[in-house]
Amino acid sequence: MKAPCFRILGGFVPDKYTIYHGDGCARVNHIPGEPVDPNKTRFVLNLTSDPHARAAVIAYAKSVSAENPQLAWSLLDLVVDEMKKLLQG
Repeated sequence: MKAPCFRILGGFVPDKYTIYHGDGCARVNHIPGEPVDPNKTRFVLNLTSDPHARAAVIAYAKSVSAENPQLAWSLLDLVVDEMKKLLQG
């Protein structure tokens, strides 16, 4: 089974578990039986159907903006893109 594709955002800092693909996305490199980095916790937000997820991404963008403005703008663009899709029906 192919790992899910994650959109690569400007300002994203990859780690050794990230594999880039020519299709504009990244996948988490997890080989069954090999541990995922136990020092990092990750979770996925559903921006399409969860308004709280969109609010969380906006808050994160605000928080990270001084340290990594490119990532902040990429996150805000992502939320705007999802909102446009919702408004277009």
